Amino acid sequence: MKYLKFYYFSFLYFYKDKPESWITEYRSLFLVLITITSAVSFVLLMVYPNFNGIYPYVRVVILTLFIASFIIMQRVLISTGKYQLIFDEFENHPINTRTNRVTCWVIWLLSFTAPNVLAIIQKGDIS
Repeated sequence: MKYLKFYYFSFLYFYKDKPESWITEYRSLFLVLITITSAVSFVLLMVYPNFNGIYPYVRVVILTLFIASFIIMQRVLISTGKYQLIFDEFENHPINTRTNRVTCWVIWLLSFTAPNVLAIIQKGDIS
């Protein structure tokens, strides 16, 4: 759980001073949930290539779980202010290094692209 909290913190840390329209904690939560959803999609694609063999509404279920998770985590982390506790916990923690934060971004990038690449390979569009 510590690493998942640090993963969330790494995005909080990156976005803390960005003057964009989304609030920092929402952007960070969105990226963490994209990682989890992409990992679930990757596993499903490994087990059921092209989602064949499972019910056609699996994509809708995954999207519904993503939205439900976002709402639940928003209430647990953001509405109660626990995101600030996570930020304070890791701000001066020894695990908070530039290398570890970059590793979190690499994990996010790989988790985001892996299901797409796997689906393209399984479909046979790449030789």
